[in-house]
Amino acid sequence: AGAKLEYDDNGSTFFYFLVSFYGIVLLPVTYFLIPRRKDDGDKKKQVCQCEPCRRKKVLLEEQNPHGALKQLLRIVSLVILWGILFLLVYKVLTLETTYEEYDPFAILQVDSGASPIEIRKQYRHLSKLYHPDKDGGNQEKFMQIAKAYEALTDEVSRENWEKYGNPDGPRAMEFGIALPSWIVERKNSMWVIVLYMLVFMVGLPVLVGGWWYRSIKYGSTNVLIDTSKLLFFLMSKSSNIATKKLLFMLTGSLEFGKPHAKIIGLKERPSDDQELNELVHSGKLPQLNLKMKESPFSTPHACKVQILLNAQLERVSLPASTLLKDQNAVLKFIPHLLNEMLNLLNQVSMVHQYEPRRVQEPSLDTYENVMKCSQMLVQALWDRQSPLLQLPHILPDQLRHFKTRKRNIVTVEQFAALPDSDRKQIVRSLSDEEYSDIIAVFASFPYVEVQVESHVKGDDNDHKITASSWVTLSVTLRRKGLLDHVGTGVSETANTTTTDSTKSEPGADEPGEEEAKQEEEESAQDEGTKSGKAPPKGSGRGGDKKKYKKGKKPQQNKKKGAKKARKGKVEKTNETAKEEVTSSKNEVSKGKKSQKGEKGKGEDDKDEDSRSDDDEKDGRERSSSCSKESGEEGETGGQIYPVRLGDEEDEDVDEDDWRPTTKQKKLDQQDKKSHPVHAPFFPEDKQELWWLYVADKKKRKMISPPQRMSGLRDEFSTELNFQAPEKPCVIRYTVILMSDSYMDLFYQKELKLDVEEACEVSGKEQWKELEEEEEQEEAIEESGEDENSESESDADSHSHGDD
Repeated sequence: AGAKLEYDDNGSTFFYFLVSFYGIVLLPVTYFLIPRRKDDGDKKKQVCQCEPCRRKKVLLEEQNPHGALKQLLRIVSLVILWGILFLLVYKVLTLETTYEEYDPFAILQVDSGASPIEIRKQYRHLSKLYHPDKDGGNQEKFMQIAKAYEALTDEVSRENWEKYGNPDGPRAMEFGIALPSWIVERKNSMWVIVLYMLVFMVGLPVLVGGWWYRSIKYGSTNVLIDTSKLLFFLMSKSSNIATKKLLFMLTGSLEFGKPHAKIIGLKERPSDDQELNELVHSGKLPQLNLKMKESPFSTPHACKVQILLNAQLERVSLPASTLLKDQNAVLKFIPHLLNEMLNLLNQVSMVHQYEPRRVQEPSLDTYENVMKCSQMLVQALWDRQSPLLQLPHILPDQLRHFKTRKRNIVTVEQFAALPDSDRKQIVRSLSDEEYSDIIAVFASFPYVEVQVESHVKGDDNDHKITASSWVTLSVTLRRKGLLDHVGTGVSETANTTTTDSTKSEPGADEPGEEEAKQEEEESAQDEGTKSGKAPPKGSGRGGDKKKYKKGKKPQQNKKKGAKKARKGKVEKTNETAKEEVTSSKNEVSKGKKSQKGEKGKGEDDKDEDSRSDDDEKDGRERSSSCSKESGEEGETGGQIYPVRLGDEEDEDVDEDDWRPTTKQKKLDQQDKKSHPVHAPFFPEDKQELWWLYVADKKKRKMISPPQRMSGLRDEFSTELNFQAPEKPCVIRYTVILMSDSYMDLFYQKELKLDVEEACEVSGKEQWKELEEEEEQEEAIEESGEDENSESESDADSHSHGDD
């Protein structure tokens, strides 16, 4: 029967198409335009009202002055768009159908029960009336009359009409196109062709070409590829890069230069020279170093970015209309660069496996220093400063109240663990409103419980780890507020970088006011602190162990603190195996000995080396059977406990382990809504982000690349993978969860895994199924041959009988 295409002459079907297409587009538009209210839980939370937080709130409101008007316009736009949809639906419902059934009786203008004589008589009358040879005739009408008469008088035509509704038989299938017919009319063909060429031959190529030209300049993290090449070159030259050097590398990014600076909001103003010179010579930036003469670090934009970053870390106020805007633009873009740095470190480690002479393998310290750079810039603190300065209203000259003969508070969790009366005693110079701000930060401060389970996928005994097998760690994270944690009793599992500093026990007797004053005076003399200046190096990173290079009183205080820490660790490990308890005691005692041997040495790197030595000694006791190659794998243990992150080298793993996996891509697309961060010096509202990875503390190596997690609200589960060593041994690893927002905030869990030798399978057992299949096939072939031979013998016997 064929097919026939018909355009919409009266526009009825076009409205069906228009309603469908308009509705499909309107639904996602509504989802993005509809105003959203904040969670009720966020509204009920107490908000910090410190001066920096209020200043940030005002700044954010100034950046969006028409926020209420925009919300109103969104609502009005949605009402109009949905009103148009309802009008179109109403139009479709009121359309009249144009389909008419073929009726020969109606064409001949006779009743359906008319006799053949009446039909013939009416046909002759209408034929004379509409014959085309007569004046006023109508050829089309005449043909319809003739066809109708034939349908009623001819038997074949009448049968076709009754069966198919058409005297000519089955008609061609008609397909309606929901477009008006004027589109294909000859007089409009030129305009249609011109429009087609403009859209598909000019507009679309220009649009795609422009997008492609811009996209090829950027990588997956929205960082210029040229910047990635520069950072890759710099990070491949050294295995251990300090935080200060990493920040210096960031200043050379090409995004801060003239061609791309406007994209991120960085502007070059005539007043920059004067304002920057005044800031440099003001003495407020003691860590600033502008002596580098190599490009691109000697360019004006690199120097400007370096000054702005130093001003952020020193918490120096900048002119709101000029430099502050530039600083905010730089800080908003820095997280993309830090994320790209971590990706590049993975690439450097992979290249090192194949070309060890070309690049140096990055250590664990380099990875963690990149993460610390994020913490530093969010909280506007140097990594040597105390984490307590993250709290509102806590100034450097007040840190002496946290360290006395009877207490040594160096972390936020230790401070939150104290009874309310003791906390108020320490910050007695603050008002009740200021103290309530500290409590509000405690409520939003995270505490995460880490649970790890190891298994091998695809094996019958998935909990048995054999040599060279791929181990999967199922990690479960449970987040709660710090106040919720300390309300049930705080243990010695604080997630800080301090291992040897003492921790005040909740409920311990605190001195009275007079005694407190005496302790403050004595501690001020011993520590040599000066009011209004930043704490000395080492504060907030293992306590103030480095301050006391002379005198015996601080050592005695350390000794008491070490005993308390050891006691707390034993209590914490009561639920674990006896071996783990003994190991924890040894770690504390060895850490105490290493403290005494650290007098006269350098800064935190000495602490890290001593702690690494302790881990190596302990590892020899627990895994003496490990070979040199297998010693690069890590261990399991039972609890989260405090240690300092330190220098590590990266472990050699397969190339596939360092490629972005599907799960990693899913993690990048996670819900960015987690919990707000108290970051009054960061230019935008910050949500909690975390890095999860596996590390070998003894060898100071990264085992699995860090996974970036952005959706940890209450509970989150993920997986980490690594390959077991080639030889049987006991491996020791550490699963670490690092915050990107809070200084020195991380949680870790030790792992101890017994790697067994892979079972040797004989060839017969290994290919048992294959051999069984082959035997079955042979049996079938033999049975077929027997049948063929029998049929041949029967045929021969028949032929002999015939003869």
